[in-house]
Amino acid sequence: MKFFPATFHGRLRVAATAILAAGLTASTIAYLLAAPPADLPLDYDPRYSKSYQHDLELYGGTLNVLASEFMDWFAGLWHGRALAGTVAVFAVTISAILYFVANRLQRDAAVEDSGPAWERDNAGPRR
Repeated sequence: MKFFPATFHGRLRVAATAILAAGLTASTIAYLLAAPPADLPLDYDPRYSKSYQHDLELYGGTLNVLASEFMDWFAGLWHGRALAGTVAVFAVTISAILYFVANRLQRDAAVEDSGPAWERDNAGPRR
């Protein structure tokens, strides 16, 4: 029994399937095991107060406020249930890229196997 195909594009498809299965399994496990976010004492987060936002804008301008919000969002991708979504998106993206490359290689190999272009174009009956 052959598990791995002989062609490179076949191996890429097997790798893409394995990455997709492993990624979705890991994201499901991360989602199920994720702890709920910790509550803030007194439900207060100083990063979202108006005075903090004002000070950020005063010292660094609007770009500083946007950069701070982006960094908070990006840091949140690597914790809890958001991590499960991040892993799933990465797995699907990498798997799709590998499938695309495998299909492209298979199409190019089929064109090469059919002979030179001038022979294919002139393969019809001669008059």
